[in-house]
Order: sequence, then structure tokens, then C-alpha cells
Amino acid sequence: MQRRTLLRAGAGAVAASTLSRAVAARGTTAYEPSGELQIDGAAEVVLGDDGSTAYVAASTGFATVDVTDPTDPTLLAEERPIQTSGGSAAREILDIKVDGDRLLVPTAAQGGGPLGFFLYDISAPTDPTQIGDFFDTPHGNHNSFIEDDVVYLTGNTQRAAYLSMIDVSGDEFEQLGRWSPSQDLDAGWSEVLGKVLHDMYVQDGIAYCAYWDAGTFLVDVSDPANPEFLVRIGDYQFQELREWSRSRASTDYTEPRGNSHYVAVNDDASVLGVGRETWDSQTDDDHGGPGGISLYDISDPTDPTHLSSIEPPMPTDGDTTQAGTWTTSHNFQFVGDRLYTSWYQGGVKVFDIADPTSPEQLSWWRDPSYAFWTAVTTPDIDFYAATSYSSVPGAENDALVLFPDEAGEQSSAPSSLVDADPLVRAENEFSVDLPGAFDGSDDGTTTQPPTATPEPTATPESTPSSEPTATPMSTESGDDGGSPGFGAVTALAGLGLGAARFLRSDDGK
Repeated sequence: MQRRTLLRAGAGAVAASTLSRAVAARGTTAYEPSGELQIDGAAEVVLGDDGSTAYVAASTGFATVDVTDPTDPTLLAEERPIQTSGGSAAREILDIKVDGDRLLVPTAAQGGGPLGFFLYDISAPTDPTQIGDFFDTPHGNHNSFIEDDVVYLTGNTQRAAYLSMIDVSGDEFEQLGRWSPSQDLDAGWSEVLGKVLHDMYVQDGIAYCAYWDAGTFLVDVSDPANPEFLVRIGDYQFQELREWSRSRASTDYTEPRGNSHYVAVNDDASVLGVGRETWDSQTDDDHGGPGGISLYDISDPTDPTHLSSIEPPMPTDGDTTQAGTWTTSHNFQFVGDRLYTSWYQGGVKVFDIADPTSPEQLSWWRDPSYAFWTAVTTPDIDFYAATSYSSVPGAENDALVLFPDEAGEQSSAPSSLVDADPLVRAENEFSVDLPGAFDGSDDGTTTQPPTATPEPTATPESTPSSEPTATPMSTESGDDGGSPGFGAVTALAGLGLGAARFLRSDDGK
């Protein structure tokens, strides 16, 4: 990619900002980024409603960026370090969400620093203004959502994994309700190990909750003070999960199946996407490798149907351990008939899902020095935004990267990555639990029959590493934001707790 480097002063204190290098692509017919802005600690990015402003989580704060011209992204404001009223500096800001002119900034994604969230008025993106006080939570906040003046948080503690809902309609915030499988469905869920609430997506009063190996739970939150369970979609049956040993739960935490890491729905909530974040942690078996994205028809939530699964890119050296090239699915977004996806060092891809049983790949850009966290757009713009997160082995770039929203092929693509074969496949069996499965009125459980399909392979053939590589069981100190995702076994860490604490009982206390 041909690029030019610009030094941008911006206004006031921004002149000395660490966000100082903007890069734009020059004219070429090859598919490549339109523009790029280096942002130290970049993680999640969201766009304002009209697509003209990007908001980037940046470890110790956040940045607002003018993306009106996608070839020339320009810093508007940098808020960091942000602090609580008591003077504690926020850390591990990996997520950020927007709703109208309000910006949600959760902290302590891996449990470091003050636990809670900030809320900002961004009606003037050049001058974000804090609303109310920092809201303290009893847990780190790995992921979040905001809709209609309600904040949703991943409430993972040593003994609980719950969806937390807070009213932020005024300057003083108020806890509305909490929901968890063990408290609200069946006490038997307290026996299920590894059921971390990693992320959630909220649309039209339904919360789609990614509970890792426990599956994806749909919860009616139209009254956040009284949430109601609708359905669970998972790769394992409830009774099977209850019987897992700690050894099994630990092994399966970073390997397929299961691993409901990120979830989202399309515009009318007829299609649900479930992203799986996985690696090959046990190289002496044939179960591991990067995870993809499964699509389900949920037009009737009581009768979900698997539509297709998009397989991840594959490193040609065959090393899909956490020490190798990361190509597992991370965050994604549906807009219209398109699905915008990120695959860490596997790049960013856009799919046409007009027929969700047969997604068509429109574009793919990859460079292993970039590890993409997400890919997002809005309906009325002709580009999409992605972020590269450098705390991944081999990744070098912290950046906001803008891409043309068009079909195309990258020229001089790296030979170290290839598409899986097949790229799209059918799914193995999955289980569905309805409310009757847990209240004794009905077993409420159905299972979709398995479909025999070949495993994805990389071309050319390669030999995986013969020894498993474990990631250290702690998050990094300092202000670099720790590990991505619940990224490797470490960041089972997720909240600054050890991995064993996620393989625990859950009584909701």
C-alpha cells in the first residue's frame, strides 16, 4: 500500500497528542485501506449515527476522529488519561459504545484500575463533556452496550456472571436489574464451569448474551428491572455442561466447540451471528484451531435454525496456537445485506449475506502486522472503519484504519494467510433451550441434527507446531490495555482474576 505521512497539530492541547500520524492511500485500483490514523492503545471503534465521527477506545481514555474524508482521518479530541473524581486513573479501556449524543466508556476490561464506567456528552465531538460521576461497579467491564438510556455491562466476578443494567437517563445513575442463568433459570447453572458473559448486543428490547461455552442467551430486557429469558442456543446441552470436569472446562475454554465470544443481529433481528474466539491449545489432538462465525435464522426465536458458518482464514505455517498467527473471529457488524468482520491478524472481510445460507466474500485485506479488533459502518457512508490492536504476538500497529466499502482484491497479499477450504460450511448439531427446560413444565430442549462436513484446511499443507504454547496466566501491567478478547488463556483473566476463577461455581453473589 502506498501511503503518505502527515503531521497533524489539531486544536489546543491536541497539538502534542500521541495521535499524530495520519496515513492515506494514493490512487490505485487494488483493494486497500483508504486512510489510517495511528492511535496508541486502539481497541474498539464505533461510529456516530451519520458516520462522520469515529470514537476509539484507547486503553487509558478515548479519541474522537473526523472521518468525513476517509482518505484523511483527522483527530478531533483525545481524552486521556481520564480519572475518577478521587483521582484514580482509568485503565484497560478496550470497549466503547455510542447512543445518539452519549458515549459510554467502560473501564477495567481485565480488572485493572478503577472498576466502572464514564458517560460523556458528545454533541460536540471536539469537546466531549463528562455526564455525572464515574459509576463504580463490583466487577471489571470487559464489554458493554448502551441503548435508550440504559447501560448494559458484563458483570463477571469471582462468583457471578450476570448481565447488569443501569439507568443513565439523568445525571445520577441507578442500578435497574441483573440477570444470570443461575439466579433466573435453574440453580443447576451454578454447576456449569467456564460460563463467562463475554459480550452482549441489545436491539429492540432483546439482549443477546454471549456466555462462552454455555452458549448464547436471548433475554427480554424491554423492562430492564424485570428481564425475562427467551431462549438459549448452544453447542452443548445443559446436562452435558453440568458434567464437565475442571480439566475439560479448562481445555475447551480456548478450543472449539462453544466459545460464544461476540454476538449481533441484522437489522430486523431475523439473523443472529455468533462469533467463536478459539485457538489450538492442545496440539496433540485434532480439535483446536481458530473460530469462525455461525449464522442462525431466529425469525422465530423459539425455533432457531442454523443457516451457515463462515470459516476463519488460516495461516499457511499451520500454527494456530496462541503463540502463532491469530486468525480467529473477533467483533463484527451487520448492516443491510452485508456483514463486516474482523479476524485479528487474519485481516478484515466483508460478506454479502443477502442469502445467509451462502455468504459471499466481497473483499479481504490482511497484513499480519495489523491485528483487527472490529469492523463497523453506518448505512449512509461508502467506507467502513476497523481498528488494529498491537497487543497480539507479531502485531505492530495501533491504528484506526478506513476501508472502501466495495468489492475488490488485495494486490500483493501476504502468502502467509489463505482462505479456509471450504470457506462456508454447514454446522454440527446445536441445542436449543426454551423456558420450559428449566421450570419443569416441559423439557424445552431440542437438538438440530449434525451435518457431516469436512474440516477447514489451509493450502498449501503445513504441519502444526508439535508442542502447545501457553500464554502466561496474568494480564500485563501498565496501561497497554492487557490482553484482547479474553484473548488467550490469560485473559481468562478477563477481569484480573486467574483462569481458575472462571472455571468456578456461580451462585450470583
